[in-house]
Amino acid sequence: MSLGGIKAMKLGIPEWAPFVFFGALFFFGVPALVYIFKKKTYEKTEYRFFKDRLEYSEGFLTAQDKTIKYDKITETSMRRGVVQKRFGLGTIFLATPASGYQQSRAGSGIRIKDVEQPEKLYAQIEGLIGK
Repeated sequence: MSLGGIKAMKLGIPEWAPFVFFGALFFFGVPALVYIFKKKTYEKTEYRFFKDRLEYSEGFLTAQDKTIKYDKITETSMRRGVVQKRFGLGTIFLATPASGYQQSRAGSGIRIKDVEQPEKLYAQIEGLIGK
């Protein structure tokens, strides 16, 4: 096997070593990059609750700003996955009529992801929507 025109065995490198190296690089590198991008996105995410609307801003590579009036919210739901339960987090989904941006297979709207004390926030949002 050659590495850039140099025979690997002449360098004392076993033939399997490049496969192990690049496999390990992929195995550890991809999750590390995903973690970094998610962390940066979470740092840039902001939810602002007002009496009549929710303003949402997110983005590290691509910025997105959105305003949702509470009277346009058709349904709310809360989900807590296994990992989220372990860390006291949850995700709240606010469904709206078609807005041109699909948040999930369930329809359009906004996801408030990985929030602390999701039950408390969910109850507060339900109170705001009911007004």
